[in-house]
Amino acid sequence: MLNRLKLAAWLQQLRCPGMLLLLMPSAIAAVAQPLDGRLKVVHDTRTLRIAYRADSRPFSFLDAQGRPAGYTIELCERIAKSMEQELALPSLAITWVPVDSSTRFKAVAEGQADMECGSSTVSLSRMRIVDFPA
Repeated sequence: MLNRLKLAAWLQQLRCPGMLLLLMPSAIAAVAQPLDGRLKVVHDTRTLRIAYRADSRPFSFLDAQGRPAGYTIELCERIAKSMEQELALPSLAITWVPVDSSTRFKAVAEGQADMECGSSTVSLSRMRIVDFPA
């Protein structure tokens, strides 16, 4: 199953310093524990809802076809692929959830998105709302 250390290792392997992945605390399951919370919903629905900003070039933006693109979008797609393998799913769909700088944490905290990839700075007040990888 997924855990904080494995998630941090994935981010290190992707060599994306400064990129932050925000997850609800319930989305991170300890090794060898049954799935629960948000991770169970992702597993059962086979859908990962990812919040992104359309106005944060080069990290995330809408391309000419109106699809999310950028560094953090690619990072999130790689993380989703790793989650698909870890959860032994035949496929894991991504639903992109548009947010802005004032709604990105709220979307994760209120369950509109399962995670957000962005160039957000870690702060104590934000750590009260969402989890940041180690």
